[in-house]
Amino acid sequence: MNRTMLFVALAASTLAAADVPTLQASAGYSTQVFGARGYDLIGLDDNLHQGRVAVGTGFNLPFGALDLEVAFATGGSNTASHGVIPVQFVLKGLQLGVTYRVAVKSWFHPYAQLAGGYDWATLSLVNDSRLTQTVGSFSGQGLLGVQFAVRMGSAKAPRVPWMIFDLGAGAALRPVTRFDAMAPETPKPAPADPIASGSVNLGSVPLSGFTARLLVGVRF
Repeated sequence: MNRTMLFVALAASTLAAADVPTLQASAGYSTQVFGARGYDLIGLDDNLHQGRVAVGTGFNLPFGALDLEVAFATGGSNTASHGVIPVQFVLKGLQLGVTYRVAVKSWFHPYAQLAGGYDWATLSLVNDSRLTQTVGSFSGQGLLGVQFAVRMGSAKAPRVPWMIFDLGAGAALRPVTRFDAMAPETPKPAPADPIASGSVNLGSVPLSGFTARLLVGVRF
């Protein structure tokens, strides 16, 4: 019994002395630039803008810190395919990221991030038949950036909240997205005598390219 009580006491003291993982959340804006000519299927503007939200946790290391996060991003464009046909394009994605950062100063944290996820790309031609198709694919992303941290509470508090301003840039990698089955949406309810309709192959869109982001978050 005494040994059991001693073990419990030692375990409790060890947990109390251990660093409590940080919690963090962020929201912001990201942009991606697609310079390949195949992107002209969607529009002549090579920029795709997205909103991004993320939550995660972090662990202090002997030198630096390791952050883990899950993020959701969505955005798109309304333009014209090859400048002629009205087009709506939406790109949504879930992402898991690992970030290694170093606190050069309490307020200055350079970092490197690697992330992987899954994206859903939806292309719609806004014409009489409104052809549409959604294609899913895996994606990867690498970023280098810097975080600026502003203390939001007293230094004596056990968990001090920090306001985080995040600037990052890097590359997003995705397989070529093929919109080879563009078809009208099935009417609901289906008509009593439906007219058969085939699909249209509009080719492929490369969605790898430069990416940059601006985020504001909190860490505590």
